[in-house]
Amino acid sequence: MTRVDKLRKSKEKSIFVYDKFVREHGRDHDGIFCFFEGKMDHTYYGPIIRVKASEKNISAELYPIDCGGKSNVLELRDKIKVVPRFRGCKKMFFIDRDFDEQANLDDVFETPCYAIENFYVSEKVLQRIMRGRFELEGDTPNYNKILELYGKLNKEFHEKIFEFNAWLFFQRKQAREIKDEDKKVCLEQFDEKMKDNIKVSLDGITVRGISLEELKESFTSQYDMSEEVLELLKGDFRYKEPRKWYRGKQEFYFMCIFLQKVIEQLGKARKGESDIFEKDSNMKKIELNIETKGKIEQNIQVLSSYADIPEELYAYVEKMCKQFQEVV
Repeated sequence: MTRVDKLRKSKEKSIFVYDKFVREHGRDHDGIFCFFEGKMDHTYYGPIIRVKASEKNISAELYPIDCGGKSNVLELRDKIKVVPRFRGCKKMFFIDRDFDEQANLDDVFETPCYAIENFYVSEKVLQRIMRGRFELEGDTPNYNKILELYGKLNKEFHEKIFEFNAWLFFQRKQAREIKDEDKKVCLEQFDEKMKDNIKVSLDGITVRGISLEELKESFTSQYDMSEEVLELLKGDFRYKEPRKWYRGKQEFYFMCIFLQKVIEQLGKARKGESDIFEKDSNMKKIELNIETKGKIEQNIQVLSSYADIPEELYAYVEKMCKQFQEVV
């Protein structure tokens, strides 16, 4: 699909979503309409919104609206805002920060990290999964070994994907400043390139070296970048906290692969056949279906109850609910 085709498809999606909102609002003027970048976002945000709304004694139905991208969320916000009959409408807008400048919009929640996937990759998330799904008690040999492995391998993973993220940061920055959509790097293609070149196992991270020249060949529609500029960017990029500010889908991919490998080894540990974990014949079989080969977005739903929830999100939802109560 060409860039022009993608832009046309995005525009068509925006029109379709607006029409859907108008119809839904016509049927339920009291509903809470939540505008998301993608269809899986509701899986994370939905339960949080419902709980906070209930605490404020707001019983309105929640309507999740998949806008098909960040730009569409913001475009629809602007479009709806100027329509008089929608001024009293209960609406929330959710976007990812990505590598963009902060949006700073009062009525829009923007992740305090790259994307919602980054809420799924902290050590706290791993600990919740171990206690809740693996039924491992804290401060036991296998529990501690998993934490140790995660810290070690995650650090190694970040070292391997460091240049990928610095290069992508430059590309997105240039696209934002020059506003040339034809040279905007396809993120899906970028993610596949990363997966093809980096392999994760519990023994370590292996990477097939990829040069700046190869990146140029792989992404023909891109902004030219010299080795000198890349080195300068790498210097700035080293100060970013990887789990928060590296591309979320890469971070989430690592977590999913890691969980899958750990589950395999814990299965062997039940029989005393693992060369990594201690034998535990009392351990139950772990029922956790983690997808790693196809689209890993479905894992968002599987792991949502263990994800981090930032204070900024609670504050935003509470603020919007308060505004809903004030509308006569």
